[in-house]
Parts: sequence; structure tokens; C-alpha cells
Amino acid sequence: MKIFRQYSIGPYILDFYCPDLRVAIELDGGQHNQSEIRDYDKARSDYLKAHGVEVLRFWNHEVLTNREGVLKKIEEVTLAIHADSAEVLKAVHGDGNALGIAACRQESGEGE
Repeated sequence: MKIFRQYSIGPYILDFYCPDLRVAIELDGGQHNQSEIRDYDKARSDYLKAHGVEVLRFWNHEVLTNREGVLKKIEEVTLAIHADSAEVLKAVHGDGNALGIAACRQESGEGE
């Protein structure tokens, strides 16, 4: 599973993006608290969600002061997506292992 920096989707460039999970991670500075930029960010997130991309947003300050919390949130979302994918694969193929999902869960310690 790869994560790309400065990844383009439609008219937008994402801070970080994982195509396998369709998750975007956006790191926002203080300027994102201005009303016009908040409106732009909302429109951007709506566009991405409409195209099947889950958007996670974190404040720069949060990343600097609560790195473990940020990583935990990213882990929770990615594991939930893996779990959903495993259920779909199991229903379709009879085996959630088809795309290595079980291996990813084992590496993360989930299910032990």
C-alpha cells in the first residue's frame, strides 16, 4: 500500500493520498480557519467524497503536539476501510484474503 504526497484528483492537489484505500490526509495551517478558506475546503471535501475519497483533516498544530493521536485516528479509519473491504470481498469471493486484507490486519495487530 502506497501513500503519495501532493497527489492530484480532479482540480485539487491533496497533501497525502492512498489510492488503495481512497483516503486523503490534509494538514491545515491557521489560514484554513478563515471563512473563505473554510468554504473552499468544504467544497473540496464534498467533491472528493462525491468521488469516493474519504478525507481526514488535521491541524498542523495537532500533528506537532499530538502525533500519536493523529496516527491513531488514521489507523482507525484505515482499519475500518480494510474491514469493510474484507466483508465485501468475503461476500463476493468467499474469502477476505483476496487482496491481502487479512495480512494488513495481522501486520497492524488487529484480530489478535
